[in-house]
Amino acid sequence: MKLISCQIINFGKLHNFNWQFKPGLNTIFAENGWGKTTLTAFIVVMFYGFENEHKRNLVDNERKRYRPWQGGAYGGKLVFATAGKKYLLERTFGVRPKEDHFALYDAVTNLPSNDFSSKLGEELFGIERASFENTLFIAQQNCQTDVTPGINAKIGNLASEQADMNSYQLVQEKFKDYLNHLTPKRKTGELYQLRAKIAKIKVDLERQPAIMEQVKENKQQLAVFKQQYEQLQQEQLKLQETLRQSSQNQDQQLLQKKYQLLNEQKLTS
Repeated sequence: MKLISCQIINFGKLHNFNWQFKPGLNTIFAENGWGKTTLTAFIVVMFYGFENEHKRNLVDNERKRYRPWQGGAYGGKLVFATAGKKYLLERTFGVRPKEDHFALYDAVTNLPSNDFSSKLGEELFGIERASFENTLFIAQQNCQTDVTPGINAKIGNLASEQADMNSYQLVQEKFKDYLNHLTPKRKTGELYQLRAKIAKIKVDLERQPAIMEQVKENKQQLAVFKQQYEQLQQEQLKLQETLRQSSQNQDQQLLQKKYQLLNEQKLTS
C-alpha cells in the first residue's frame, strides 16, 4: 500500500490542510504544536476509525479530542494505491458513530468502489488496529512493540484470538447469507420453493387415480365413437351404391320412353 495524498477538511488543529506524499521516505520536520501527531492520527483514523469511543476522558476519546472546535465538516480525504489500483477514501465524522459517512472511489474513474468496506484497515493490512499501531505505525513517544494476536497470526501463519474472531465473523456472515438463501419463510427462499413444489406434487399424486379413471373412460368412449364412425362409413357406402343404381334405373326409363316415342312416330308417318 502506498499513500499518495491527503486532504484534511477539519481534524483537530488541522484545517483545510493538503499534503502530497512523495515516492520513498517522506519527512515532515516542524516545530512542536504544528500538527504532526494530528496528521498521523488522521491517517490511522481514516483506515481504522476512532478508538476508545465510550471513554469520557477527552485525551483517551479520539472522537472528542480531534473534533474541530471551530465547527464545520469533520474529516477529510485520502488517496492511496494498492494492488495496482488507486483509490480515493472519504470519511466524515459526527458526534456519534452512526452519524459517520464512509465512501470509497476508484481514483481513476471516480466511480464508487466496493473493493473494501468501512473496515478498510483490517481488510487492507490483514491486522486489527492494535497490531497496526505496534508494527506499521509508531506514535510519538511510543517506540516499543508488542506481540498481539494479529501479529502472531501473521508471523506464524496461525489463526488465533483476533484473527480467529475475524474468520469466525466472516463464517457467521456467510452462514447467515446461506440461511437467508434457504429460508422457508420467504418466497425467494430455496426451502420455501421446494415446499411449494412438494405440495403441488402431492396434489397431483392425490388426483392421479381420478385422472387415470377419466383416461379409462375417455378410451372407452373413443372406442364407441370409432365403432359408430365405421358404421356410418358403411351406411355411406350403401347409400352411394343405392344412388348409383337409382341413377341407372332412371337412365333406362328415359331410354325406353324415347324408344316408344320413336316407334309411335314411325307408325303414324
